[in-house]
Amino acid sequence: MTSLFYEEKQWEQQTMLRLLVCINICFSLAVLVAWHLIGEYVAEPATIVAGGALSGHGRPELFEYPYVLLWSGPIVASFLGWCAFSMKRFSLARHICFYPIVLFALSYFWNTYFNQILMLESLFAAIDIPSPVNFF
Repeated sequence: MTSLFYEEKQWEQQTMLRLLVCINICFSLAVLVAWHLIGEYVAEPATIVAGGALSGHGRPELFEYPYVLLWSGPIVASFLGWCAFSMKRFSLARHICFYPIVLFALSYFWNTYFNQILMLESLFAAIDIPSPVNFF
């Protein structure tokens, strides 16, 4: 009974890791193959986070600095997650595979939504209205 429970738990962890690896590899392939479709959404957050210059229009070189992070980061994380999984370090494997997903999602939402809040704050400062961000 306990070996069956352990095998089910290992199967669940393997399924989660497969999903994370699939997401990472699909993102890398989308960056490599369909840059003209996702470039306008991904280029500006990647430029701000990485500190390099990357344009959403046109095709960047394969080893250009911020571009190489967008496609190689998830591939390296998937490989390291697989290595950690093969060493029976399930939690480490999940965390390694989650890292690029969380990093890109946070950079995108930070750039898209938080910049709008900062622009509103600067607008409130120009009009001399107390900012809702610094209310407390």
